[in-house]
Parts: sequence; structure tokens; C-alpha cells
Amino acid sequence: MNWQNCIEHSIKFKTPPPESFFYKLKAHDVGFEGQSILLLTANNGKLAFEFAKRGLQVTAVDQSSDFIEEAKQQAAKQNLKIDFRHCPAEDIPLEAHNYDVILIHQGLKYLNIPKILVEARRLLTPGGFLVTSHIRWLPRLDIIAKKSEDIILKYNSKWENFDFTGEIYPMPKWAEQALQLRAMFFYDENLEYTQENWIGRLKASGSLSGSLSRSKLLDFEKDLKDVISEIKDGDLEIRHRIDAHIFQFK
Repeated sequence: MNWQNCIEHSIKFKTPPPESFFYKLKAHDVGFEGQSILLLTANNGKLAFEFAKRGLQVTAVDQSSDFIEEAKQQAAKQNLKIDFRHCPAEDIPLEAHNYDVILIHQGLKYLNIPKILVEARRLLTPGGFLVTSHIRWLPRLDIIAKKSEDIILKYNSKWENFDFTGEIYPMPKWAEQALQLRAMFFYDENLEYTQENWIGRLKASGSLSGSLSRSKLLDFEKDLKDVISEIKDGDLEIRHRIDAHIFQFK
């Protein structure tokens, strides 16, 4: 797996959630100025930037030193005060009971959930929130998303994260024993991309940049451009489902 290619595309093309996401979190007491928030998968840092701009005290961790170093540089350029840490989310060298919110955005499937629950309980203030969230395109409702998945599968038949049905479970099984659901939401929004940004967003996936040779990536890009051009000229609007679960420990 060539993670360096994935990281480079993620830094350049992955964007933070839309404004509506932060509005809906605030409706459930998450994301207010002055709150302390810990992001367990910092990725390219752009979500951390958004919370810092809203006046939160932000700490963000990631196992990738490349992500952390890039995020530190970009935060400094924007005069944002964020504590970025290079460490695994399951073992964070931070003081106990110091965070009002712990957020896992997109990265839950990559983490050791039992260890995460132990660490989150240790780090949260009494009554604090553990939040999970996702932004996923909807191939059953959006033709460009569907055609894009078809091209990905053409080049990587082992890819498994296709054909998202849109179903969101109110209480996921992994959370049942330790957590109680305080609130949840999901909604659809058409997110805007240039064709270059959409293709770059797809290439940030390990199933593409992490798995294919440079020549195969170029072939993938050409095929996808050809397919998109048959459907739409110019910029794209891709339908996504955005969800969040807000938990507290029992």
C-alpha cells in the first residue's frame, strides 16, 4: 500500500464538511466557542481548522507524521492555535478528563474500537460527548457517484467500500454496551466539486493511489473524465449523506 500517494491527494483535495454540518452539531450542544475538542483522526487537518476558527480549543491526533506536519504548517499560516499530536488514537499521552467533546470523523473503521472506548472515557470530562460522523456519496441516488464507483471497480476489483445504501443505524452495535445515544442526525446535501477536485478526492483513497501504479492512475483518470463528460460539462454537484451520532458514556 502506497500511503504517501494517498496522503498527498488527501492534503490537496479532501475538504472539510459543509457549513450545515457545524450548524447541526451546535443544535445538539457540540461545537460552541470555548469547548475543548479532541479529533481522533486529524487527517489533513482541515476539520481541525474549522473548529479552531469557531473558537474551540482543538487537539487533533493522527498516526501519520506527514499529515501532522502538513497540518501544523497550514495552521501556522492561518494563525490557528491547534495542538497537533503524532500518536495512535488508542494511546494518547494527554491528561485525563480534559475534553468536552471527542470526535471521530470518517476514520472509525480504521480504529480499535474497544481501546478507543477506554481512552475516550479517560479523556472526556464528566458528561462529555463522544461523536462519530461520516460524509458519504450516494451511488444509488447520484449517477456520477455510481459511474465513478464503476470505474474504481474496473481498476481495483478488490475495493469493498462501494454501493453505500444510505442506511444509518440509530444505535450501532459497537456502542450498545458502553454508550447511550444522546442525539443523532443525518441529511443529504449536494456538494460542489470541479471535475479535477472530484477525481482528486477519489484518488485520495487507498483503493486507488494506495494500490495502483502511476500509469494505471492516469488510465483511471482518463476513463473517469470520459464518463463524466458524457453526463455533465463543467462543475459537479454530487449527492452525499452526512450523519453524526452523539453519545455519552453510561
